[in-house]
Amino acid sequence: MPTGTQWKLSRFLASSWPYLVILLVTSVYFLYILVDSRYFFYDDFTGFTFSVPRSYLTIITDSLASRDIDRHKFVGYLVTKLLYQTAGLKVEAFFAFNFLIHTLTCWLLYRLLFRLSGRRWFSLFLTLIYAWRFYLWWWSNIHTLLVGFFGLITIHLWLSFLQTRRFVKLWLIWLIFPLLVFSYGPGIFVYPALLFLTVYLKKSSMIKHLLPFLVLLGIYFLIFTHAPDSLLRFTQSQNPYYRPLDLGTFITTQTYFLSDLTGYLPKISWLAILIISVLTILIGKTSRSLLLLGLAYLAAIVSNSFFPNHTMFYYLYFPVIFIYILVSQLSLKKPLAAVILALLLFNPFYGAKTVFFRLRHPAKNFDKTAMSMIVDRVDTALAGGQTEIKLSNWDVTPNLNHAIAYGALPLWLHDYRKDNYSYSYSRETETIYLNHVEK
Repeated sequence: MPTGTQWKLSRFLASSWPYLVILLVTSVYFLYILVDSRYFFYDDFTGFTFSVPRSYLTIITDSLASRDIDRHKFVGYLVTKLLYQTAGLKVEAFFAFNFLIHTLTCWLLYRLLFRLSGRRWFSLFLTLIYAWRFYLWWWSNIHTLLVGFFGLITIHLWLSFLQTRRFVKLWLIWLIFPLLVFSYGPGIFVYPALLFLTVYLKKSSMIKHLLPFLVLLGIYFLIFTHAPDSLLRFTQSQNPYYRPLDLGTFITTQTYFLSDLTGYLPKISWLAILIISVLTILIGKTSRSLLLLGLAYLAAIVSNSFFPNHTMFYYLYFPVIFIYILVSQLSLKKPLAAVILALLLFNPFYGAKTVFFRLRHPAKNFDKTAMSMIVDRVDTALAGGQTEIKLSNWDVTPNLNHAIAYGALPLWLHDYRKDNYSYSYSRETETIYLNHVEK
């Protein structure tokens, strides 16, 4: 006879083993990130220079006061500030936080797919692909990761509201709303996506409760398209964030997303139309309502669908959840078609060889080592009154040059005189210049 403790453990494992399997997959990728010598990267440095000098309250007020709506993602900046105060500039602590949020998001996704389909194994299969393919390591991805996390909480609360009609669930959605939107603005597009999901679930009478969110989305969109800093993105073609609002750009961008998602397809626009046609055939006449979930995906990703020069894989992190729901629902009527579609769309083999061959003892982290050397040289120069330091373009990588150019270097320095100078690096003379700042 099993003891009480053994019985409880057995019961726990019986209900929790899918979550443990998901944790194993995300842990493998986390280990890969640690041993693959990753470091802070471009936008991370600008995030530090914005958040570290400010108080928590000032981070919020300065973010909201900015005319650039992209600056309003202050939840991630608050987390940056908190981690800096608790762990300093240890990159491993920041990666660990990304790992935690991604793992929680994957658990929420598994629970969502299982909740809607009742198919434990297939829900786990899809979630493991997501956990593997959508692991975002770069610290500045924290904004996207938080949108995925709060977005999935919102979906779960909305489904509970549809099921129970208890308004406490709707009130909780309103509480999550600012966390979602101020993690990253496009998170607000979860609400039109929920509209299509609600119609798919044959709960159209409940759409009225989404209308306030959709009104706020309209206001947000008007502010964004008329903000002076944002207007440049619609008018200047040389801007890397240029957004021509036309159908051709939309189709091209979706093709880029599809190519990045599958890893199989070249970036040719007509392939997007071909894939949609094949998808329609696979779904079949009896399950045409599943296309509503495709529309939910397009609604969730629409704000990032007009970047011909800046189509990034991480934009898919939250919107693609609706494609996962589509494939999960397809499995209820056409299991084989669902498996084929999952393998074609999500390509679970992409990058696996690289990850497994790099699971080894840590190698020298070049950027981290180079930053340490730069810090030692600058601290020595500050102590000795020097204003020029000869280095090399080999040591000052473009990434670290960005850190110097955007004022992040003093965060790494130790000498008490560090704030009396500004710092610049010339790739022509291979020299760091210390420029005295009058206060």
